[in-house]
Amino acid sequence: MKKIEKSLVFGFLVLAGVGSSFAVELKDPRFRDEDISRAVLSVETFTRPDGLNEYVYSLDSPLENKGTILTMLVDLTCEETFEQVILPFPIGAEGYDFLPEDATPHTPTAVVGDFGSSYSYGISVEGSALWAVDLEPGSATSGLRMVSSAEPGLRTYTLTPFMDNDETWDYPEEPDPEIPWIEDFTVTGMIAAPGCPGVTEPPGDKMRFAGSLDKKESETTNELLTYAAPDKDKFHVETGTTNYTVHIYYSEDIGPDTFKVKPKSLRGYFNPSPGLNEMVTLPLEKKKTKIEFSVYSMEAKIDGDTDKSKKSKKSKKSKKDKAQFKDKDKFEIRVSKRSSNTD
Repeated sequence: MKKIEKSLVFGFLVLAGVGSSFAVELKDPRFRDEDISRAVLSVETFTRPDGLNEYVYSLDSPLENKGTILTMLVDLTCEETFEQVILPFPIGAEGYDFLPEDATPHTPTAVVGDFGSSYSYGISVEGSALWAVDLEPGSATSGLRMVSSAEPGLRTYTLTPFMDNDETWDYPEEPDPEIPWIEDFTVTGMIAAPGCPGVTEPPGDKMRFAGSLDKKESETTNELLTYAAPDKDKFHVETGTTNYTVHIYYSEDIGPDTFKVKPKSLRGYFNPSPGLNEMVTLPLEKKKTKIEFSVYSMEAKIDGDTDKSKKSKKSKKSKKDKAQFKDKDKFEIRVSKRSSNTD
């Protein structure tokens, strides 16, 4: 009986050993990199025979990109509410601008994708034109179209990467801000698109990037700080580059004393003055440099009560109200490696 028990135990240990030899080592998500910042977005605009404006976008994802571009969005939001209008799609099929009751007001626009250009398209409840493209490195797509009666204006575009957290990744049960996720690889820039009449800046020879549009920011607040360079929030510079020149424009409405830079060591490079602009050359880290600019408009008000014992919901509300006057822009500059195939 003892011999049988020993043989069973031995057999169990052998099987356990075999099982462990086939165990898959989980990947560490802290080192995940879905960089899509080399993507190139372009647009052609023209006036159709029916008088409407058509916008045709092409998107290229070079081989040097590491991640897959899942979606492309173009901001169409406006503070004014428009009546629903019927707009024809450019390929002749019937189209319309559908605005659900809970949707953000936006410029009336029809959105479509030529056959094979995207597998889904439309306008999101956040007021953005959206195309699902699923574009892998080394591929491109074109024929992402919009039709609108609105004249072209400078709008924010957003490229989001595909990311998952399936069983091959060793993600913790609780969210960890130190672990990169979609927002860490999302790319934003400026492109011509249907504007808000009398509000959106028309595109010109020198387009200025307003930075990514935070949910708390209005289009006006987002333009407290604008940039002739860079023209998007994540980008690469050539191998061996040790500095980068930021060309920053300060709105007439900024409170110069509220201007901040992260890291703080870079603050001394800037001299914010309402209505002026400056070109500032900043040192870069060897691989990746992250910079954040922020400023409040002169409209921002702070609750004057400094008595800590009297803090209340009112003071919290004041801080929340003040946040809507803050423009915050983040940039990430990557120095390319010598071999672009391993960047």
